[in-house]
Amino acid sequence: MGTYKLVEPPTDANIVGSKWVFWAKKDVGGTVVHYKGCLVAQGFSQVPGINYFNTFAPIAKLVSICTVLAMAAHLDLKLHQIDIKGVYLNGELTSQEQIYMKQPPGYAAPNSTGQVWCL
Repeated sequence: MGTYKLVEPPTDANIVGSKWVFWAKKDVGGTVVHYKGCLVAQGFSQVPGINYFNTFAPIAKLVSICTVLAMAAHLDLKLHQIDIKGVYLNGELTSQEQIYMKQPPGYAAPNSTGQVWCL
């Protein structure tokens, strides 16, 4: 999907680690339906101003939520709520943001000793 390129690490680069997270999806009866896993970057080792420049999370202010609820009640409207958990997956890095990550444990490409992923 073009998420990373396998490259030689620059000498001055901060290499971010990675970790696999696994869990079992269960149905209402507690029976395992299937197993899931995802690779997470250990972003706690990033340096502000070098590895990233801005962070934000779009959160609505309480005053805005109360206003929308009051308007909906006054106009007798129905409200619905959604939760988008995978929205961060579509983030784009700027040309100034070069993030290098160690190859995941157990997933190293053949003949790639010492190489890292450039995200």
